[in-house]
Amino acid sequence: MPMRWLPFNCSSGPDDEPPPIETTDTKAAMTILSLPPELTTEFFFHLVQLDPPKTSLPVSLGWINVTFVCQSWRNLALACASLWTDISGEFGLSWVNAFLERSQQAPLTLREFDYDSRYFHLDDILQRTLHRIRFFSLANVSGLACGSLVISRPAPDMQSFHLTGRPFHPHFPESSDDSATELFAANAPRLRALLLHDISPFPWNSMVLSGLVSMDLRYWTWGEWETTGIFSALRNTQCLEHLAVHCQIHMEVMSNTDIVELNHLKTLRIGGNRTFFSYVYGHLRFPCSVRLVITSMVLDPTHIRAEVQTFLALLSTRPSRHPFDGYKTLAMCPTSDSDLWLSVEAWDEELPFTVTTAPPASFTFTLQPQWFMNERPPLAEVYELVVAALRFPNTRVLRLKGDNNNAELFRALGHLPRTISTLSFAYGRNDDPSTLSDILSRITVALRSGEGGIRELLFPKLQTLSFALEQYRLMTRIVPHHGSVERPTRLLDVLRSFVASRQKNGGERLQTIYVHSSTLRTNSTSDRVEIPPELVSLITEHTSPEN
Repeated sequence: MPMRWLPFNCSSGPDDEPPPIETTDTKAAMTILSLPPELTTEFFFHLVQLDPPKTSLPVSLGWINVTFVCQSWRNLALACASLWTDISGEFGLSWVNAFLERSQQAPLTLREFDYDSRYFHLDDILQRTLHRIRFFSLANVSGLACGSLVISRPAPDMQSFHLTGRPFHPHFPESSDDSATELFAANAPRLRALLLHDISPFPWNSMVLSGLVSMDLRYWTWGEWETTGIFSALRNTQCLEHLAVHCQIHMEVMSNTDIVELNHLKTLRIGGNRTFFSYVYGHLRFPCSVRLVITSMVLDPTHIRAEVQTFLALLSTRPSRHPFDGYKTLAMCPTSDSDLWLSVEAWDEELPFTVTTAPPASFTFTLQPQWFMNERPPLAEVYELVVAALRFPNTRVLRLKGDNNNAELFRALGHLPRTISTLSFAYGRNDDPSTLSDILSRITVALRSGEGGIRELLFPKLQTLSFALEQYRLMTRIVPHHGSVERPTRLLDVLRSFVASRQKNGGERLQTIYVHSSTLRTNSTSDRVEIPPELVSLITEHTSPEN
């Protein structure tokens, strides 16, 4: 049944009537139009998720087009208030008002609203709707404007509140909070999530913050006002499970801040330079089971060692942290990208080599520049410093991700424990297999200092290699010459050389090479390629990923 899909502009307003049905396939049209109302409505709800309206190019009404198919569908959609509850501030005044009217008294989601919008007065909308908003995100707002909008009004249904300040808009409040000021007139009993991006001042002493489960704070600058107010709020958020604090420029705080206990915390994210990390991490106490995500932002590449050493010293000496000898799986992603230098992830459990998508890591340490730098720091030393300091002495599984064909990486890998028995590779469906070939060639010849100073293979206990992700022709595509490989060859041949070299040089015998079945085929209908005799007993295939 052909439908008339209309652009999201003035030619298709909310009050337009549907056109007559014009189709040569009347039977097909009547089949879908004669569905029971409850099934049709369920279909509408699926469309809401799959095809939301778009105000960016190409502009589209998305699921709203169902109201222009026929009068029956239009009546059904207009009568279902819950379809009209997710409202973008980018829709424009006529569509926002239409959504508000059609949603009746159903709980609302207001997203992408702009305080400086030329389309409508936000205060008028909030006066009508704040009592039934569940999720609200607002941009380009100052702290004072925030107060005039939401402080004096109850929000009994509010569950998640996001505020973003004006980019690079300076704020110089006399204080970070006002004890007499209450967010949402002290009436937001369901508020569980708060995200603030460069909002100051803010009523940090508000009673409604005590029920927060998630708090995400992102600031360009973080000074004494923010510190005093935020830590004051944290003392009262005893239900907090997820805390994220990010700061670009940290102004050192002279006032003393008492230690804050967050006994229910499950996830802690800290992003900033070493002084910011030292302050926040040093003034929080939380269970050792907390999932820790640290982003070290480096200001000066010439002092990168000092920056990294400060982070590592705090992580290594903190008595309440999860001990690094408890991690069984490690993933490393070194890169030369301008926005990321190194990412190290660790898991408590020994992830099976069949896993293609890992669960969230228990510990993540990311090293990145604070802004673009022309000078490249000594990354080989940094990789080595990070791995040597964190140690991970009982790691058994190593997952290599991203652009791991990096000579700077192998010096650091020499500090990993001898206990590593599984090496898993992550790659995309269109990635060049020569990267994997180069890694295996490097590992084949790489040596480390073993017991008594004796040189030994990089991973002397290695028993399993895993290529669990789908990529057709991964094992059979011809790759360029590198290292010990004498001529352009296949990854299968590199694996054969790898196995033979390890046996010759005293490494533990490889037990399994686990591969996705696609890696041994040209396409989904082709037969498996012939496997070299030396690898027949080692290669194990699988078809469907096991997670």
